[in-house]
Amino acid sequence: LEIPPPRVVSPSEIESYYKVEIPGFLAGAPVEGVSLPYRKWVFAVPRGMTLAYRVLAFKSESMGSLPVSPTAGKPNAEPKVTISKPYVIDGYRLIDLEVIPAGLRPNGNIRLATKVQVEVILSGVKGRFGRSGSVPSYMNMVNPEFAWREIPSPSLQKVSSWYRTGQTYVKIYVNKMGIYRVSASDLEAAGVTTNSIDPRTLQLFNRGVEQPVVVRGENDGSFDPGDALLFFGDMNHDPGGRFFDMWSDENVYWLTWGGERGKRFQETDAAPRSSRSDYVTRTFHFEEDHEYHLGDHDDTDERNSDYLPFETWVWKRMLKGDSLVTKITLPELDPSRAVQMRVNLQGSSRDPSQLKLFINGDSAATFLLDSYEKTERVVDLPASLFKPGENIVRWYAEPRVICPPEDPTCTIERSILDWFDLVISARADAQGGSCKFRDTLNTTPFSVLARGFPDSSLVIFNLDDERILTGLSLSGLGPYDVGFEAEPQKTYYAASESAIRIPVRLTVDKPSSWKSPDHGADYIVITHAAYKAQAERLADYRASHDGFRTVVVDVEDLYDEFNDGIKHPVAIRRFLESAYHNWQKPAPSFVVLLGDASWDPKYNMPTSNRVDYVPSWGRPADDNYYVAFNDTSTFVPVMNIGRIPAENPGMAEDVIDKVIAYEAQEPMPYHQRVMFLNGGKNKYEHSLFRSISEALIR
Repeated sequence: LEIPPPRVVSPSEIESYYKVEIPGFLAGAPVEGVSLPYRKWVFAVPRGMTLAYRVLAFKSESMGSLPVSPTAGKPNAEPKVTISKPYVIDGYRLIDLEVIPAGLRPNGNIRLATKVQVEVILSGVKGRFGRSGSVPSYMNMVNPEFAWREIPSPSLQKVSSWYRTGQTYVKIYVNKMGIYRVSASDLEAAGVTTNSIDPRTLQLFNRGVEQPVVVRGENDGSFDPGDALLFFGDMNHDPGGRFFDMWSDENVYWLTWGGERGKRFQETDAAPRSSRSDYVTRTFHFEEDHEYHLGDHDDTDERNSDYLPFETWVWKRMLKGDSLVTKITLPELDPSRAVQMRVNLQGSSRDPSQLKLFINGDSAATFLLDSYEKTERVVDLPASLFKPGENIVRWYAEPRVICPPEDPTCTIERSILDWFDLVISARADAQGGSCKFRDTLNTTPFSVLARGFPDSSLVIFNLDDERILTGLSLSGLGPYDVGFEAEPQKTYYAASESAIRIPVRLTVDKPSSWKSPDHGADYIVITHAAYKAQAERLADYRASHDGFRTVVVDVEDLYDEFNDGIKHPVAIRRFLESAYHNWQKPAPSFVVLLGDASWDPKYNMPTSNRVDYVPSWGRPADDNYYVAFNDTSTFVPVMNIGRIPAENPGMAEDVIDKVIAYEAQEPMPYHQRVMFLNGGKNKYEHSLFRSISEALIR
């Protein structure tokens, strides 16, 4: 890498710091009055492989001084080459190599690298991997040929043929973990005639995989009003591995009947017969999404609206002196075993930062975070810090440097808390009428006493072996305790009848066939059901005015066909790519999204009030993602796309009126007049963009 001469931009009204600029390099966040450039290369490093590097040549020289006085010992004092820890984005395992060609010494002298030669070595053997289409553009990988995703084991792969045309399906929406009940009466209320259903043929699917169920009263072959289906359901999690999905907490389970016999939880005798274990391994996850983090010291979003690495919702961003206090509820712990905490943290500033953890007022741990470090830390904590019931957890951003009054921002120390887990050895006590555990302490079968259930009727599933437990030993007069035989390394979920959940809603599926190659269109309108009339009006106008083949597509149909009923923008992209390649020729040319979107579709922030009718992609929002699926470039769209971001049908009518009126005008002189607008972050960019505009004008 030959590094061209830099230029130094003095402070201005817009930017109150010095800026060392090098063509081809990004501007780093200002530290102690100076912004230093950097350049980053992203390497795909699949699991089973490692990345190492050697600096073969590194020449540097002094380029003068700036009137600043940085603190001695800062990590940016010299030019350097670094690599990040591995991280996973959208299923790809990545490592960054970063060159920072300039350093700022304590005397204000700038040291500049003029030539850097780095050898990158990728070694090892790939595991079980599979390609997953074009690589997302924001990753800008050096070696996209290694951009492979792990293939799940065959038993977990999605069954593509689960949906059978001609059968009735009911979509069951859930948004929390638990055992759910759907009765024949519930189906009747949703509009299903149940007197012809043979309950032995009831089948339940989630993400294309059949789920085991219990059907009470199925043996007589009639689904009577008192009969019911029980199943274990969970909320929708982010497919990339995060706990919360950005778009929706609602998972969708598809219920159908009339075919083959469905999968069932099999009964197993779990009467206690082994020695009892007083404590079992339990894991509790704590996470809240309140603040949106745009990613760190990377201006990629200025030219590309795709999501950046580590751009996501987080619990809290903290500057030094800030605190976060939360209350958690725990069962009785084994006093002889430590509590393991896993915590996801980020250092989100050029200056290192630190977080202190307090449990019930006692100091528990300190986490030091390097500049822009993303990390998952694991610490063992004494069980004595915790108590049964409510516990107060406090995170405190303790200052590493105390700034003087005349320079209150001598350091910027910012850290981010995303989530934390507690892995504990504890009683199998019920909370809210249910209990979940997966024991890793015992090595042979053991009996367990689960305590504190509000009623005497219980359902206990062994989720790994798809079993429902019988022969339970019940004791107490309320609350109730239940003893049963358990196995190590198996996941158990127990719930009293009163804690069995009801779904968020049931809807009968309205079949669609947008995957079919029989369709053809020039102009596609994708909309929400609330805008159906306006969408059809716009499509009819384009058909009559422009002679286009038009279709109106309900976005809910796209979730159903292209993402198993679960809301996510990827369903829109998959549909458009399928239509472009598979529909009758000529391929579609125009796409209109009719309806507003929201950056906060789940209303994480109390100020959010926009309805996410047709979701957008990226921040700043840009719908280009939906039509940029060309194999050679993920930036270049293959269809024209636009949006009418109407907040309600009335606004949509107004915009369509204006479109029709505008296109009905006779040609006017002002139609040949163009206004050029340009900006920029500083005077240099102002001048550059103005010269480009003037060249276009000429």
